[in-house]
Amino acid sequence: MLQDIAREIGVEPAYVAQAAATLNERSAARSAFWGGPTAYESRLDSPRSLSGDELLRLVDVVRGATQHQGAIQEVLGALEWKTIGELSEIAVTAAPGADGTRVRLLGDRGAAAALTWGLSVAGGLVAGGITGAVLEPATVLGGVGVLAAAGAAGLGLARTLWARSTGKFQQRFTRLSEELSQFLNE
Repeated sequence: MLQDIAREIGVEPAYVAQAAATLNERSAARSAFWGGPTAYESRLDSPRSLSGDELLRLVDVVRGATQHQGAIQEVLGALEWKTIGELSEIAVTAAPGADGTRVRLLGDRGAAAALTWGLSVAGGLVAGGITGAVLEPATVLGGVGVLAAAGAAGLGLARTLWARSTGKFQQRFTRLSEELSQFLNE
C-alpha cells in the first residue's frame, strides 16, 4: 500500500521497501540488545465471513489460549477482545467482511517494560547508596564508582528479567496465534 502511494507521488517503490527493511533491522537489533521487544503483531485471514455465533466461538478460543477472561466490545462492526488488568496487554480484533474475516492480534508490553527496567535500576541505585553509606568511600570518585557498579547491576538484572518474561509472553502470543489460525481454517 505504501509502495503504491509512493509510486503515485513519484517515489520509487523499491526505496520504500528498503526503508522498511532498515527499520525492521534496527528494531530487531534494539530488541536483541534490551532482551526482547515491547510490541507484537500478527494478522490472520479467513476466506469466510464469520457469523455472530462463530465470532463468539472465536472469543472462547482467545480466552482459552490466553487463560484470561478479558473484555469484549464492538468497534465499527468488528469484534474486539482485550486483556484487563495485565501489564502485558493483548488485543484481538476480528473484522468480518464480504471477502472473509481479518483477525489482528496486538501485544503491548510497554507498561511491563517500564516497570521491569525502572524498578530494577532504581533498586540497584538504592542498593548502591546503601553500600556507599556502609563503605564510606574516601573520595567522591569512589562513591560514584559504587553507584555506577550498582546501577550496572540493576541494568543486568532488568535485562535478565525482561528476557525471561519476554520468552513467556512470546509463547503465549504464539499459542494464541496458532489456535486462532486453526479455528479460522476449520
